[in-house]
Amino acid sequence: MSTIGIGPEDWPEFDLDGIERDAHERVHQLVERHRSVLERELGGPFGLEPAAHGKVYLRRDGVRHLIAQVTASGRLLITPLHPGTDRL
Repeated sequence: MSTIGIGPEDWPEFDLDGIERDAHERVHQLVERHRSVLERELGGPFGLEPAAHGKVYLRRDGVRHLIAQVTASGRLLITPLHPGTDRL
């Protein structure tokens, strides 16, 4: 974060791309840490696909099965998707 201006009306400038990048990096780290458990749940190896807002899709056989994100407390939240859709 940096500050724009030098007067009493200064406001912070947020690096939103950096925030998004950090969120994706954190979710990737947590998914890799729990990969063996997730592979058992999905029935085999899976790939990751970036999603909006610091989330990632977990794909197996070209199909998105789960979406992962990091909670405010730093925990990995995994949510199943409806079969054949990107909907929760």
